[in-house]
Amino acid sequence: MFKILLISLFCFAAHAEEIDQMQNIYQLLSSKKEVKGTYRQEKNLKKLSLTLESSGQFEVQKDKLVWDQKKPIQILFTMTQDKMSQKAEDGKEEIFPKEKYPELQMFSGTMFCVMSGDLECVKKQFNIDNVVFEESTKEWSFDLEAKDQVIKKLISRLSFSGAGSSLLKISWQENSDNSTEIYFKEGKGVE
Repeated sequence: MFKILLISLFCFAAHAEEIDQMQNIYQLLSSKKEVKGTYRQEKNLKKLSLTLESSGQFEVQKDKLVWDQKKPIQILFTMTQDKMSQKAEDGKEEIFPKEKYPELQMFSGTMFCVMSGDLECVKKQFNIDNVVFEESTKEWSFDLEAKDQVIKKLISRLSFSGAGSSLLKISWQENSDNSTEIYFKEGKGVE
């Protein structure tokens, strides 16, 4: 009985430490109202032994995420909590409502929650795991596992890493064995 009590106390203490570390991370991330920069994305298609690369600029604002892909083709993605739109070079716009495209909603919703430092928003949608926060260097990382079954069918885990108030990398593993890594380089953040 004593062993069970000790194990329970240890698990509770470890969980409390992870929550403290997440609060440190989110405090850093929420220090900016707006974030702009460049990104490079690599999508690994395992069955085809192929890696697709794209790059461009991003901007995270309070109510929207703008993803301006420059290569290999120019496409402007705008994501809000309710929808995503895509505008091609020819000006033609296509709208993707969240009801029909839950995976797109998950991506934009997750970006809003993470970049705005809204820990409660993240905890509603995801289980948080493997939290690391190095106090001396302010380097951090954590994993998210979706609670929603629709998302779980698509993506098994999302991983985030960064330093200070900057998100440097997002990666995820799809249940199809494909994977995606996005590398960020921030320009100016608005305090």
